[in-house]
Amino acid sequence: MPDLAYALKINPKMRVLVTGGYYDLATPYFEGQYEMHHLPIPKKMQENIEYKYYESGHMVYVNEGVLKMFHDDVANFSPRQPSSICSAPATHNDLKHQNTTEHARRFRAR
Repeated sequence: MPDLAYALKINPKMRVLVTGGYYDLATPYFEGQYEMHHLPIPKKMQENIEYKYYESGHMVYVNEGVLKMFHDDVANFSPRQPSSICSAPATHNDLKHQNTTEHARRFRAR
């Protein structure tokens, strides 16, 4: 996850929400914590990472009660005002163009 570590380093106000289900067989319970705790970032930046787990499997939206808890956690986590670094949320097309551009750059570098 070097890209996430890099993003956290260049934007120290960036926050990360890691969510998961206790019974998730696709992404085991402690995998998210393990990955986050092994990011090559300063220890102080670990405070920017928050963890939420639910009585569910991989698809938290299957159980309506869990879905509501997930929704509320994401709503409470999300900033009310965009940061000065990101003045507007990226759209799907922005991300698609960015990924295509990055892929082309890497391909040319070979």
